[in-house]
Amino acid sequence: GDFVFSWCSSLAQISIPFSVTQIGNYAFYGCSSLTQIYIPPSVTQIGDSAFSVCSSLTEISIPSSVTQIGKDIFNKCSSLAKILVPSSLISQLNLENLGHSSEIEIDVLWRKYIIKYQIYLSITISIVMINHTQLSEKY
Repeated sequence: GDFVFSWCSSLAQISIPFSVTQIGNYAFYGCSSLTQIYIPPSVTQIGDSAFSVCSSLTEISIPSSVTQIGKDIFNKCSSLAKILVPSSLISQLNLENLGHSSEIEIDVLWRKYIIKYQIYLSITISIVMINHTQLSEKY
């Protein structure tokens, strides 16, 4: 639900159960110690600001089952360096308010490929397409 783990500053990692289909608005907002999160393929929606202010989160994989993501899901995620996201969600991904000016890698799943974007200060500096025929089930 909404705000379910908000401001749980001691939460360091979590594996969301397969029974969960939606991650609510502000679900992990302010979980400043969160470094790892597993989102199962049962999840289809991620709410607004779900991971905002998770300042220790360095990477995240959004499964291809997710069809909708809310606004500012990574707002002020100052350590976030890598995001794996399905190609269908790339237009919904807002990275303007990450809270840092360092490089971030976005891996986009598209058919049998992973398209790697490296972004620095909101400018795409390189795009690499990798033939990736055996994707892990978590993607």
